[in-house]
Amino acid sequence: MSTAVTDRAQQVIEGFREAFFGRHDAEAAAQVYTEDATLWDPTTPETIRGRAAIEANLAAYLTAFPDLDADVTNVISAGEWFVAELTLHGTNTGPLEVEPGVTVPPTGKPVQMKVCWVGRATADGLCAEDRSYFDAASLLAQLGLSGE
Repeated sequence: MSTAVTDRAQQVIEGFREAFFGRHDAEAAAQVYTEDATLWDPTTPETIRGRAAIEANLAAYLTAFPDLDADVTNVISAGEWFVAELTLHGTNTGPLEVEPGVTVPPTGKPVQMKVCWVGRATADGLCAEDRSYFDAASLLAQLGLSGE
């Protein structure tokens, strides 16, 4: 990461990256968030609120993609806000919840996708807001779950 990245943004990004992608530990990754943090995920109908709900969301991704990894390609930050561009890659070897109440069995297919993470970091280096943007239709197409 560039030295232009604020310490608080770097703390959030590196803490999350090490816990989630390095150790595949949803509980530890959720500790990077404030207790009342919010997360917007394009695959969920409602904003996810609170550390426990964020942990459950993260755990679902690790269940579906136990080998999930990411390359952080760009980071910019100013004050409490940061934007990180990531390229995620993994293999769908676990069940995937494609919408609330609808789970599909593993496809065994590899995926790669770009993610844009817009976040707000607190002064103590925790994430208070997470808005993660990615092309969910492309993800489903790579898994053979859509008509694309």
